[in-house]
Amino acid sequence: MFTKLLFAYPLRNKDAITVCEAIYRMLTTYGVCQTLISDRGSKFTNNCTAELCKLLEVTQEFTPAFAHHCLGACERQHRTLAERLTTYVLKGKSWENELHSVTFSMNSSVNNSIDFSPFEILYGKRPSFPFIQYNSASFKHIPVDMRTNFQELTCKLNTIHEIVSNNDIASGLQIEEKENLKLIT
Repeated sequence: MFTKLLFAYPLRNKDAITVCEAIYRMLTTYGVCQTLISDRGSKFTNNCTAELCKLLEVTQEFTPAFAHHCLGACERQHRTLAERLTTYVLKGKSWENELHSVTFSMNSSVNNSIDFSPFEILYGKRPSFPFIQYNSASFKHIPVDMRTNFQELTCKLNTIHEIVSNNDIASGLQIEEKENLKLIT
């Protein structure tokens, strides 16, 4: 939720085992999280997911039933993903083949509310890709020792995380003010 990084895996079906395997694949790719938050769909409330979370010491939490706004950021990502994949489907292309490209583009795009892309928040840099414009550093700017490099990256990530936190709070306050105005009128 902090980075807004999107994970997407094409699944043939959404039964408990298949979804659990996808969750396991994600956790073994990016590391084990502290908490897994999901809706109350049967694919998340089953014994398989519960045992996986227990095994990996992940707290499992659920949103209230019929309260989609509780996972608003996730729901928004799903909507954007569906919109972007629809154009490929309408052209007769298989969405499964385009999923990784669309996910990459979403993770590389700067989020307006926090001023960074999810990729940048996670890795501390813009992704390398031919169509993405950025100023690449020459070899003379690479630090001599890795300690300096690690300290600079840590400092940069801390700065990014602080800015993202502040922007996220400000964005939340703006949304809260808008909603409060709706209640008054």
